[in-house]
Amino acid sequence: MENIKPANLSNLVEAPIERIVPTEFNPRTINEKKPSYVALVESITAQGVVVPVHCREHPTKKNHFELLAGERRYRAAKGIGLKVIPAIHHGKLSDADAFDITFCENFAREDLTPLEEGKAVATLMLRYKGDTKAVASKLGKSTRWVLQRQAVYQKLISAWKKAIIENPLYTDWTTSHLQLIAVFPAGTQKELLEYFEDYRRYQSDGLILIKDLEKELAEWLRLLSDATWDLKAGKIAGKKPCSKCPNRSSFQPGLFDDTMDEATARKKDRCLDKSCWDEKTTAVIKATIVKVESDHGKPLLMATDQTGYYKDQELKKKFGSEPVSKQSYKASKKGAKSAVPAVVVSGPGLGELRWVAVKQDRASSGRKTSEKAGPTSLKVRRKQLDSKRWQVVLRELTKLVAKSTVDMIIAEDKTLFIVRAAAVFGTISVWGRQAEWKDTAAKGKTLDNALADLWSKITPVLAERVTYNGAITQVPDDLIKEVKTIAKHLGIDIKAMFAKQVAAITEPKSWAKLNADGTPKKAAKKTEKKAAKKKTAKKTNPKLVK
Repeated sequence: MENIKPANLSNLVEAPIERIVPTEFNPRTINEKKPSYVALVESITAQGVVVPVHCREHPTKKNHFELLAGERRYRAAKGIGLKVIPAIHHGKLSDADAFDITFCENFAREDLTPLEEGKAVATLMLRYKGDTKAVASKLGKSTRWVLQRQAVYQKLISAWKKAIIENPLYTDWTTSHLQLIAVFPAGTQKELLEYFEDYRRYQSDGLILIKDLEKELAEWLRLLSDATWDLKAGKIAGKKPCSKCPNRSSFQPGLFDDTMDEATARKKDRCLDKSCWDEKTTAVIKATIVKVESDHGKPLLMATDQTGYYKDQELKKKFGSEPVSKQSYKASKKGAKSAVPAVVVSGPGLGELRWVAVKQDRASSGRKTSEKAGPTSLKVRRKQLDSKRWQVVLRELTKLVAKSTVDMIIAEDKTLFIVRAAAVFGTISVWGRQAEWKDTAAKGKTLDNALADLWSKITPVLAERVTYNGAITQVPDDLIKEVKTIAKHLGIDIKAMFAKQVAAITEPKSWAKLNADGTPKKAAKKTEKKAAKKKTAKKTNPKLVK
């Protein structure tokens, strides 16, 4: 090439920067804002480029160089206005040899990010036409190692790639972390990104072990063997059969299990599309409810696990009503007295038809079920009735607390109140808030903004705390006392709410005919008359009365 002057008969030249074209095979992504890059610019400004870059004669552009390695030095030199840069000139190299120089020079570096590492592997896979074993052999790695790196680069959505580069939350995430995310379909990846940045309860420094991340992601995985439908069946909820869906673990052997054999991987096949799984599950349960109603009458919706307010509301939205809690029923048999059909909508046995008997309210006297039940006193009856009223109040209060704002708080010092509430009740903490701290500083957020943000993390905890899922007649006194305090500080008239339920849930009229011990008043009068008659007879003629 003209104007190239070898130094001391070697291949070291002073290459004009304006005629250098970076190669497309460099896996490295250059972030000019990183401290290391800024330091490089300062160093080159002070003493020039010390370590030469590598280049070859450009294969298509006459009198130009193709930069094979050293792009950071090239960009830094160009940025400060240098005209030439020292370069080791490799002459007319073949594409294969040029690729090897670029790849080996860059891939051997220890500071490659997971995305850069993934790009390097993906590039090598293209060169070897997808031959995973050949690439693994070239790099001296396992096929699983290669597949994981390729997945990170090719399957990770752009939002995740941007977050990895820009969000300090992911500073310490390795390729092994990101591979666990990359195996999911795009929709699930988006959900996961929102989850980790907004809702995840974890340490604020963002550190997480691989085993802990795997536990977190288990919520988004479903064993196909647990499906309540035929995996080969036609469309369910408008979705394709599971057996033909690529969003399953066996479709990506080597990523989930130490095997490249799809048949072996199918034994532990997992669904990766949580949204699709949930839609199919809902459709199957709805179909079961319709069939049960047709065959046996309208069924109860039951939960075999412990649900909370938010899950109950979600189930109500899906199926039309909230499920009966597991404390409110007991197993029965079809045809048994009081047995009713029920469909499991939450917990073990999801989608199954079961026969149950709704538990009857029992007095809190501690009697065993085998003992003959006596009359329930009016005091106990009224306490149970109040409990029913409180349960309704608690449901309404839960909604109000969940929607409460800082403006509702009644306290002399709202800041102190919110801080103490966070200390006493805790918060739904958000993992990795460094980016938000920077954002807060940049936008100059006020104390009011900060308090509103903190309160939004406390309210879900408070709402869950005032939620009650136990027996309807056994709302604990301690809970009632606590919710009264919470309502007071939020300016919620809990007395008025309870009074409303007293008016709505009235005492049965039959209670007016009961004595304090629960016995009918008429029976008591007869007993009293009989005793009086016996007493009189005894006084009149003691011998006639034993």
